[in-house]
Amino acid sequence: MKIFVYGTLLRGMLRAPVLNDSEFLGLGFIQGSFYDLGEYPGVQDGNDPIYGEIYQIDTSTLEKLDRIEGYNPAAERQSLYLRKNVFVTPFDGGTPIEAITYFYNGDITGCNPIACGDYRRYIMENTSDDQWYLAYGSNMNHKQMIDRVGASKQVIAGYANDYQLVFNKRAEDGGVAANIDYIKGNQCPVLAYRLTKDQLNKLDIYERAGTHYIRLGLQFYFMDKEKPRFKLGHVYIAHPSIVTEYKVPSKNYLNAIRDGYIQNGFKTGELMLRGIHPFPY
Repeated sequence: MKIFVYGTLLRGMLRAPVLNDSEFLGLGFIQGSFYDLGEYPGVQDGNDPIYGEIYQIDTSTLEKLDRIEGYNPAAERQSLYLRKNVFVTPFDGGTPIEAITYFYNGDITGCNPIACGDYRRYIMENTSDDQWYLAYGSNMNHKQMIDRVGASKQVIAGYANDYQLVFNKRAEDGGVAANIDYIKGNQCPVLAYRLTKDQLNKLDIYERAGTHYIRLGLQFYFMDKEKPRFKLGHVYIAHPSIVTEYKVPSKNYLNAIRDGYIQNGFKTGELMLRGIHPFPY
């Protein structure tokens, strides 16, 4: 069965290891209302988008999750969370996926709403003034980033597991722009910029956040003394409503990304165009 998770079970969060043996199926969102309950979040009925991850789980994992979430099917009124069926909109623009998730069964009076709809982003924004931003497209070009938001405090080359650079975000000029999509086993090169919150807010304007792209939290890793270190960063992912078929981007746009790969030590062979062969330029 499939489950949608939105809180401490997300990759990079406290209880993520519970799902280590479950198959990750990508990102999506449901409709509801979202609250900070203190040590964890909770969902109740509503109409706001709530972003999270989809997994394929077995019966033993479901039983473990029921215990973690305080759900007892024999005593639902006394349960901390209730297990419900939902339809998850995947970020690849595909058909909604039926899954289960846990709804909070308590009183949310006095609880802070999580207005951004994304728990990882919410945690990052409320725990540090500095924020990691993950660029995978033309913002890997240092000059472009400086022109847009100014110099960053630190830059790190890393990867996002199970994602790949794709060109399926519909652009206003009729072409396509960069996006990332779930591709099992792949590693997507990313450039992590350490920015201020004000710089991120400026970037929201360039990326048309909320309509063209959604800014979400995502786990990434980089190598430190030959060992991987994992962190959370902000990433812009195309809204499913403007996802189109894979196409070849313009030559100038693709070359800007290729320059960013070269600047940051990535092999240009890692710049693959999904569904497009051979390399067009």
